[in-house]
Amino acid sequence: MSNILQGKEEYFTLIQKYSHYQPVGRMIEYNQIKGKGGERAVSEYVLELKGITKIFPGVKALNNVQFQLKPGEVHALMGENGAGKSTFIKVITGVHKAEEGEMFLNGQKVDFKGPKDAQEAGIAAVYQHPTSYPHLTVAENIFMGHEIIKHHMIQWKEMNQEANKYLGELDAKALSTNAKIIILDEPTAALTRNESEKLYTLVDKLKENGVSIIFISHRFEDMYRLASRVTVFRDSQYIGTYDVDGITNADLIKAMVGREINDLFPKPEVELGDEMLRIEHLSRTGFFKDVSFNVHAGEIVGLTGLVGAGRTEVMEAVCGITRPDEGKVFLEGKEVYIKTPSEAMEKGIILLPEDRQKQGLVMSWGLGRNVTLPIIRDRKSAV
Repeated sequence: MSNILQGKEEYFTLIQKYSHYQPVGRMIEYNQIKGKGGERAVSEYVLELKGITKIFPGVKALNNVQFQLKPGEVHALMGENGAGKSTFIKVITGVHKAEEGEMFLNGQKVDFKGPKDAQEAGIAAVYQHPTSYPHLTVAENIFMGHEIIKHHMIQWKEMNQEANKYLGELDAKALSTNAKIIILDEPTAALTRNESEKLYTLVDKLKENGVSIIFISHRFEDMYRLASRVTVFRDSQYIGTYDVDGITNADLIKAMVGREINDLFPKPEVELGDEMLRIEHLSRTGFFKDVSFNVHAGEIVGLTGLVGAGRTEVMEAVCGITRPDEGKVFLEGKEVYIKTPSEAMEKGIILLPEDRQKQGLVMSWGLGRNVTLPIIRDRKSAV
């Protein structure tokens, strides 16, 4: 198998992986909970968090938040960037440990020491930027952490067969659901409408099989299509939980941003200035062909298209990350030849990359070194 676990295919495969995941060890039964007095009634919620507070140095990422998930429910979690949604997921899955608060599975208090504990309890998460290992095969990525082992040996043939089966079932014919809680973090962010519908079908199948799903999204259509309830976080705090069919867009936006927004996308009247950038017949074999556009001072020009259409590649060529095969670039009316990103920056052209974590930061460096990296040459010459 080739290393094809990336992008949207990776997301669908990971959902499939967790829908077939066979939890081991301390899986909490969903039909009964045993206490000192014998069996007792199942909790109203399969997952409940109370008073969760998570603190990083100088930052309170979660402040006394709460959340309840019902059996077989699709529960949307919404909020602006920085509201605390991702940190909250990582508390649920054992990646982060909260300083305060309690978590319950079917009424039984749990304390996960790490992600493995959450997996064994039947909780799985597919993050917005799924982690894969490009040097490993699809099968190895799918079974990472729960390889099929018999007689102390990894069963490669069986794993490859199972991986092929999962990939073949991406049309959602029949899902065997062993994970009881699945968290989906922005799954439709890079999907087309048709691909989103395919994902909706997968989620519907999971729900029919009794799986509870936490669905994080910025798209209202995702919430209305799938969820029965929505919980809103704002500024690291719990704002409220609402029935989807009982809250309006305006009220939901107000809960998310803390104020009424009468004009969602106000367009200020700006008088356009002189032409600042002009691209003529730019081409790069295999990526884009004969692209032309211009940008004036004070103007916002959007590049749109499906994933893989070449939008990012065009801008990388303009900014000197790659070299175009044909075409010209004009800056303030003069033709320029930009060979490196540093040359682009010197001319006042800045690119914020699509994946800021991988392409915009040196993750092994601290904040200070990353912030000063673009001006380090200037500082060096000034010494």
